[in-house]
Amino acid sequence: MDFRFINKDKLPEIAKLWDYCFEKKDSSFFAWYFSQYCLQQNKILGGFDIEGNLVTMLHLNPYKISLHGKTFAVPYIVGVATDPVARGQHAMGELLTTTFALLRAGGTPFVILMPINAGIYLPYGFAYTYYRHSYEMPLKALTVKCTDVTLHLKRQELIEAKEELKSIYNTAMNIYNGFAERDERIWENYLTVSTAENLEVALVYNGKEAVGYMIYSKIDNIFKIWELLSLTGQAKNRLLEYARGFAGEYPQLEWLATPDDLTYLAFREQDYTGKVNPFMMARIINVGKVLSSLTIPQNCSRKSFVMYVRDDVINLNNVLVKITVTPEGLLLDNSVDIPDVTMDIETLTQLYFGTFSVRRLLNNGKILVEQENLISLLEILFPVKNNYINEYF
Repeated sequence: MDFRFINKDKLPEIAKLWDYCFEKKDSSFFAWYFSQYCLQQNKILGGFDIEGNLVTMLHLNPYKISLHGKTFAVPYIVGVATDPVARGQHAMGELLTTTFALLRAGGTPFVILMPINAGIYLPYGFAYTYYRHSYEMPLKALTVKCTDVTLHLKRQELIEAKEELKSIYNTAMNIYNGFAERDERIWENYLTVSTAENLEVALVYNGKEAVGYMIYSKIDNIFKIWELLSLTGQAKNRLLEYARGFAGEYPQLEWLATPDDLTYLAFREQDYTGKVNPFMMARIINVGKVLSSLTIPQNCSRKSFVMYVRDDVINLNNVLVKITVTPEGLLLDNSVDIPDVTMDIETLTQLYFGTFSVRRLLNNGKILVEQENLISLLEILFPVKNNYINEYF
């Protein structure tokens, strides 16, 4: 199979496959994506058969991700699709391995991806790194109360509210890890698409200061919250009270809340408390690069250990490395010694993102390590983080 980056001459074939697998060509998102985004803002890798027909594709959409206080320019992989006539022939697997090789050569440390079916990507080294608290319940059961009577609401046009949305988002992200740093381009895309799809926004104010917002849609009988961020708990409750006011017209609520959301503690019906679900996956492309990027805490003593990372897809990530902890960072050297720590690439990805603790992964057989002092060191190097992201394209 011939893999190559798409140019504008092949874009109609890409659009046709997208129409077949995802949004239809008469949708507002399709019209915007293929007229204002594809090849202008992203790159697309396509796989072609011997007759030159497009049979598989993926889109590399550029983002800046804040991880451990550092900014990484990485691709968000979307639009992974294979024509039905080529399915079952490992076309997508070849496409992914080719993508990994190209990205690694270009210096990409990791990628992110939102799976429609996670089972497709698990064999290729992707791991769950982001979770969300999912609510699907009667809207009238959203029994929360705002006790701060000084807070007031305002509905605005999305585009007009951009500066206030940006300010709230940037402040709210201070407690999260792995979030997208939304620059002007990202906000313009987000609000343009949201407006075209008839999403609305309500903002809550403390005096003249906007302290929270909720972007939502009302379709059929469903009130769906697409993004709710606030700077105080009372501001969030005020927005949820506003949402409940639509229960007579839109009896069902759908909301993917932040992973640390505790709104359900106020619910009288335990059946409506929702559940925490996987949301986004990630995949380390370059083990050495991500380890070298770690910031070493001041309380971390100088120590050396040997780690083996197994990667069955990217051979260059299949490493046995001596790691020396220094105040300036981790020093990496090739080793032939018996490893003190063993894990696969999926586990290293989850440690790197701070998705799970070292001991939790250890207790579930994901890490092999016996020395207690080394376990404690790994806990310092890979602290648990509060990961949040809410990007869909």
